[in-house]
Amino acid sequence: MAIGFCTSPAAKHNGTSFRSGALKHGSRGVHRRFDLVDRWTPLFAPWQGIDMSKEASLALYRFDGCPWCERVRAAIDDLGIDVEERDIRRDEASARALHEATGRGRVPVLRIDEGTQTRWLPESADIVRYLYDTYGEGRRPALLASRIPQTAGLLLSLGLLVASFITESPTRHYLLAAGVMVFALRNSLPLLRLVLPRRRAG
Repeated sequence: MAIGFCTSPAAKHNGTSFRSGALKHGSRGVHRRFDLVDRWTPLFAPWQGIDMSKEASLALYRFDGCPWCERVRAAIDDLGIDVEERDIRRDEASARALHEATGRGRVPVLRIDEGTQTRWLPESADIVRYLYDTYGEGRRPALLASRIPQTAGLLLSLGLLVASFITESPTRHYLLAAGVMVFALRNSLPLLRLVLPRRRAG
């Protein structure tokens, strides 16, 4: 299964925060734990002194050419919400802030500021889920923001590979090459956002 992030080659890897350590050694289980905390926070906010009435300020840490970042940007386009974008390859201060908070240079990461509370949410799938849960009003993710393109690409590549092995025609080599190519490019499909016409909601 593909992991929903891109890594900047200029990133350093010596973070020391608890969350950065969890991200280094935890992976999916840790993300789910943080997700459960995020989902239950509104229920306990009055006792924790957290003001959930204030609209959250969002900032997306990203860089050009990252397909997982484009997946999140497709969700932002679809929902028509205001999110500040911070390119960690062009803005050294943003890259430093991301590294200090997460211990990594992997993107996308969504910074969520709610009053005095700041959260850093990694992983494209978790970010898209948060955006639609918070702002989607029950809507399903847009096509390029969903897993559908990657899943369809995987199934198509497997079909082409199987066909290349069971056919005796001279086209089997083309089927094999096409299957390998589709498999290699399946996770880059969200980059189509850059060339397809899109309508921003709002």
